[in-house]
Amino acid sequence: MTAGVVLFAVRTADADDILARVRHMLPEGSVLYARREAFGARDVFLTHGLSTLTERQRDILRFLMLDLSNKEIGRRLKPSHFTVRNHVSQLLRQLNAPSRKAIVALLNDALVADAHRLPPSY
Repeated sequence: MTAGVVLFAVRTADADDILARVRHMLPEGSVLYARREAFGARDVFLTHGLSTLTERQRDILRFLMLDLSNKEIGRRLKPSHFTVRNHVSQLLRQLNAPSRKAIVALLNDALVADAHRLPPSY
């Protein structure tokens, strides 16, 4: 079984119910990190200086988290792998990262930092 990361935001008063349903559906041994924020608070991208990314760059970042190649990302998003390569290069420059793995590490560190701020009841 491969590990994966799924990020989503819920802006509703029913967040506790949604979290309970998600926990129920997770396979045995899964880990769920959840963060509760005040309505209108910044998401992970804003909190960690990633707010300048375009929607396409965010899409590509999500696929980088899954360790997909440029060709695999291109197949899923439909641009050529050359276009994906250009987006990845732009991400490297914007995030001042030396490699794809460094970008993934940056986002993983941001997610872990947020998880450590959760109250123990989560």
